[in-house]
Amino acid sequence: MWKKQKYGSVAADQVSVETEIEKPKVEVIVDGEGNEEVIVEALPVASKDEPVDVTRANLDEIQKRHDLGLAQLQKKRIVKTRLERVNALPINKRYGAMETLFRAVLRGIIPATMIQSGPGIGKTHMLLEILKELGAKENIDYVIIKAGTSAFGIYKIVCHWAEIAQQRDEDAKKKDGKSQVKKPRAIVPTIILDDVFIPKTGPVVEVCKGLMDTYKVRQISWNTDRAEIDPEVAKEKGKLPAKVMFSGGVIILTNQKLKDIDKPMQDRAAFIPIQVTDAEMVERIKTIASSSKFQPDVNPKLKMQVVNWLCSNEYEGDERSMRTLVKALGLAQADPKNWREIVQII
Repeated sequence: MWKKQKYGSVAADQVSVETEIEKPKVEVIVDGEGNEEVIVEALPVASKDEPVDVTRANLDEIQKRHDLGLAQLQKKRIVKTRLERVNALPINKRYGAMETLFRAVLRGIIPATMIQSGPGIGKTHMLLEILKELGAKENIDYVIIKAGTSAFGIYKIVCHWAEIAQQRDEDAKKKDGKSQVKKPRAIVPTIILDDVFIPKTGPVVEVCKGLMDTYKVRQISWNTDRAEIDPEVAKEKGKLPAKVMFSGGVIILTNQKLKDIDKPMQDRAAFIPIQVTDAEMVERIKTIASSSKFQPDVNPKLKMQVVNWLCSNEYEGDERSMRTLVKALGLAQADPKNWREIVQII
């Protein structure tokens, strides 16, 4: 709400009036390309029958408003890259955002997410722990596609899981309190691409872009001689349909460099790039290791010995990561006396 100030007449030879002066409204309009236009509302003009106080105080106020309008016109909104915005968060907040996106996809709230980072920060480990917590079953509730898969291989899996997702949707609609349909499972059928190389051009990225779209139901196409337009003909000939409607979830975990990832695919999905410094990884390792849920079979005293050593300057390895921590804990259980020497060289 705009604050109004009242000014009375202070000059004997002026008409005594009381008028309300409003500050001009400033509106910033941003178009789809990020360009800005600042609009300053014009000051109201008094009518000839309505004299206005033109004392020095009034004129100073008008000048201030004019200067404010110019300042707003000259001021440029600060725009930061997605990576800069993510890096501005504390390390545990970044991991918290990643966990939120995983859960949102698995619950069917958003259709897809993509997490990019260097290797060993714990993306896959976190996702698998969430799936375990939710009681999800591999090849029933989710499927993991690892590196070395072709575009046709991905599309073939999409076709299979599109049928599973469609059946789940139909079962959920039938659940009316009278039917005998079992309660829908805790997660939507989800396809997970873990460290699958996705080039900027070619059929692989085209299939993935379709999967990462913002719609609940996404159309994925495969218009080649290995597919048939008519689904029934495709079944008869043992081929795949030329298009499929997919309503499940998609999670992509990648170690590819940010510059090598297709920009349209980044924009379609809930995309987060994560960078972790060595100091931040130390903080993250200590946070994870302090939880009783992490490696519960490892002796707590031994676990803390490993964590403290790995996070100290005694560890000389070039990679200090969640992957290193898991390896070190395994070796410490295997050889409680010499595990340091072994971890130091692997």
